[in-house]
Amino acid sequence: MDYTGYYEFPFPSDLPEQDRKVKDFFFSLSDDLQLKLLNGSTSYKHFHDRVAEYMGKQ
Repeated sequence: MDYTGYYEFPFPSDLPEQDRKVKDFFFSLSDDLQLKLLNGSTSYKHFHDRVAEYMGKQ
């Protein structure tokens, strides 16, 4: 998906190395999976945790 119109979304620009890995993993997913992980997230932490958990299962 193209997020260029959204500043600092879905990830902040300044991230530690481990969080950059989560970000890179998220952007490597299909649009459908990205939307599935974004949908229902109530905060950045909730979203980040969902992506990290999914990443650990792969």
